[in-house]
Amino acid sequence: MSPLPAPALTRVSSKSDQPPDALRRRCLSLCAGPLLAAAALPRLAAASQGAAPRRLRVVALDMPPLIMSEAPGRAGGVIVDALHQVLEGSGFAAQVEILPWARALQRLRLGEAEGIIPAFRTPERERWLSYPGEPLYRSPMAFFGKRGRDFGWDGHLQSVQRLRFVKLKDGLFADGFDEAVRQGRLRCEEALSFGAAMRMVNQGRADLACAPLLPGLRAISLEGLDERLAALEPAVELKAGFLALLRQPELSELAQRITPSIARLHRSSQVQAWVDEYRRRQWAPRPDPAGAPRSGHEPGPQDPVARGPIWG
Repeated sequence: MSPLPAPALTRVSSKSDQPPDALRRRCLSLCAGPLLAAAALPRLAAASQGAAPRRLRVVALDMPPLIMSEAPGRAGGVIVDALHQVLEGSGFAAQVEILPWARALQRLRLGEAEGIIPAFRTPERERWLSYPGEPLYRSPMAFFGKRGRDFGWDGHLQSVQRLRFVKLKDGLFADGFDEAVRQGRLRCEEALSFGAAMRMVNQGRADLACAPLLPGLRAISLEGLDERLAALEPAVELKAGFLALLRQPELSELAQRITPSIARLHRSSQVQAWVDEYRRRQWAPRPDPAGAPRSGHEPGPQDPVARGPIWG
């Protein structure tokens, strides 16, 4: 058999160093494609960011009706509603996980979460957390005791220093109270939940439980202790609760950026509308000053408990 002829080679004319027009157009097309795609990447990324805000991992304490689980994997409540609203347009969307307070703080310290609600502002926490200029909410902090008992509470801690207290584990309550506990001037045990604290009072293992007003009332209701326990008057302190974020550049900038949104929210009537809605759904009992334990203090128009919840 005779060998196959070798394929003919096409030789470009030496009279010109340029390829034919068709080949030139093909080369330009092949080279320009990747360049155009690379140039479009920033615009695609920006569009993607606008469509899908960055997830903000927030841990929270279960304290109905301020923070609570409304459905599996979905948190709600007055503070959660406020958080979602102030983050609108910020490029962040909160994913809220409800945990026991001690575990929530641990997750935050380990960097497994980026924010926590509701956080009180203290010098120690400000060393590793960033706070907006405005709190998400303000709530009366109250003592809860047995109905019909005269505790002698007159708004000053000296009047109850002989009593036994219980508060949430690793949680803060009121500045003067927390300092007195640290100094050993007040006896205070800890419980894993507000409900557990109310049970300790009902069982006589503590005289007074410490809790925010609405969550404390809700805990009493859930424990079936409405006829046995109630909030004392006046409130111990009006406490500001913040969204606290890890002290990182991006998150610190976010804390400052949402401050005007928080201020606008509190100038509106929206927070009180949320409270009224949760009351309508019977998740937020109204204070009952008429049936409260005797405290030696006649509630007046300036007392937070006498007027009901205060929201900043």
